[in-house]
Amino acid sequence: SFYNRGAVYPLLGFDRFITMEEFPEGNLVDQFISDKADYDMILNQLPDSAEIRPGFIFSVTMQNHFPYHGTEENLANLRYHIKLTNIINSEDVEYFLSKLRESDDALSYLIERLKSRKRPTLLVFFGDHLPGNNSGFNNFYTELFGKSLAELDFAQTRKLYETPYFIWANYKLPSLDVPLTSGNFLGLKTCQLANCDLSPYYSFLSDLNREVIALGNRYAVCRDSTYDQDSIPDELSSKLRRYWAYQ
Repeated sequence: SFYNRGAVYPLLGFDRFITMEEFPEGNLVDQFISDKADYDMILNQLPDSAEIRPGFIFSVTMQNHFPYHGTEENLANLRYHIKLTNIINSEDVEYFLSKLRESDDALSYLIERLKSRKRPTLLVFFGDHLPGNNSGFNNFYTELFGKSLAELDFAQTRKLYETPYFIWANYKLPSLDVPLTSGNFLGLKTCQLANCDLSPYYSFLSDLNREVIALGNRYAVCRDSTYDQDSIPDELSSKLRRYWAYQ
């Protein structure tokens, strides 16, 4: 029911919405579905026949979501325990990083199984943000930045919302040079790589992407410079208002 998903997803065109209640028991890390179980569910939804029409799966993993309780019991129940020996009171961060290591294994498991598929399969993997401003991560961020979160400037704060992404396929993809992007343009790039016909909305977004390479809620990154919300030039601001109206 979160974000009214049960009503929204059908309106977006999804045929099916799979919730945690449909997963087998015993597939949790803390209270969340594990990445491994999530990928098994994805694999179960992928028919390997060229006779079936193309499909699109959008999956939100939850294994490494807040809260992070780095207790001795929780750390002992994980396969790995990554230790930060130079940072005090870092158990919550160790718990987060150790779960990320388990996620690496799960992602490798998914890719290995997609490699063996006969049907062309495109995988796009991205995150939404790093762990935010919670007390368990304060010492960790202070060590990384050399200052407290309250003292970070705009460029440093932005790093908390930048995550890696990758695009992989079980067939040869054209080479891409896209060092920085954002979720809206990543969706566009996915459609282009999949050779989909672009909707009028994505066609507009493609034109905007020639000038703007990434958008956040407080800034726009263009090919020549970065603007915060108070310094966006009038001409670009007009284009962004049109974009927001389309949204």
